[in-house]
Amino acid sequence: MTTRSAARLAERTRRASLRSWWADGLIAAIWLTAAIGVSLNVASGGLLVATGTDSVREAARLLGIVAAVLMMSQVLLAARAPWIERVLGHDRAIARHAALGKYALILMLVHASLLLAVTADESGAGLLDTYLHIGEGSAPLAAAAIAIVLFAIVLLTSFLAVFRRWNYESWHTVHLLVYVAIGLAVPHQFTEGETYRKGGLAWFFWLGCYLIAFGAFVAFRMVRPVVLAARHRARVVSVTREDDGSATVVIRGRRLRNLGARPGQFLLWRFYSRRLFWQRHPYSLSRAQDGDEVRITVKPSGGGSRAVGLLRAGTLATFEGPLGVFTHDARVRTGLVLVSAGIGITPIRALLEHVTPGEP
Repeated sequence: MTTRSAARLAERTRRASLRSWWADGLIAAIWLTAAIGVSLNVASGGLLVATGTDSVREAARLLGIVAAVLMMSQVLLAARAPWIERVLGHDRAIARHAALGKYALILMLVHASLLLAVTADESGAGLLDTYLHIGEGSAPLAAAAIAIVLFAIVLLTSFLAVFRRWNYESWHTVHLLVYVAIGLAVPHQFTEGETYRKGGLAWFFWLGCYLIAFGAFVAFRMVRPVVLAARHRARVVSVTREDDGSATVVIRGRRLRNLGARPGQFLLWRFYSRRLFWQRHPYSLSRAQDGDEVRITVKPSGGGSRAVGLLRAGTLATFEGPLGVFTHDARVRTGLVLVSAGIGITPIRALLEHVTPGEP
């Protein structure tokens, strides 16, 4: 191994170690934020209760605080912010997003159920009647009541999707209700929560958390794709059907070379054809980026991927990314063994194009 190669390997090893530390720190920060939120509630007298009913109400509020932090973390992990993508990679970020989501939904539903039960007990009304009238005179509470129904729908359909094997498009459409529900649930925390409507440190703490999470989501999930579409104006150049039924699609765009996509990465593609304009799918580069052209190869494993093979030259394409950390930069050892199966060969093929004999 040459001195230059050894230095390159050492640098990659150092960066990998830093990524590991940052990844652990990111998850620790989520729970630290939850701990701070609970501490601010306690500091404001949250645990000074006089009756059993008060105890249940405060327990519900603490559960709501943890649920709110987990939901904000979900939004942030799904924002595709560069600092998260570089540390965790898209796949790991979404896996953490999904794992936190289950706990967040359950805690939020328990939080709402306990508060509803306490309110019904104090008023002497039934649970349904209490729920139907909970938003009277308070728009934020009415929005929160709607949010609870949406959270329940998402949780129920998540279980149904597992047992009935829904296709990805149907499940993902329902899953988007989570973001609507979070948006509806946020205002009541500031207008109804005793700790937060007084202003002060707690109010600014939660405002900062929401601004970071939702700001990143808006910037990188909504604004950035529009900017990329206007900047690159990507269109399909050609579609080639392979012998195994897969489709190889070449896309060209203005100044696409500035995208900096590396072998092993993928992009989230949206093709503006009649069947695909409402869908977005992740497809890896099947060839190292060549100037202003990129190439993907798609196996017809579902309705969306089958429609990719029917695209015509000139079809407008927009994308998000590049995403993923499965690149040569992730290597921390000498030698290279790449194993793939089926359509998983696409990122491997792109990686092989950039293997230099003798390099680590």
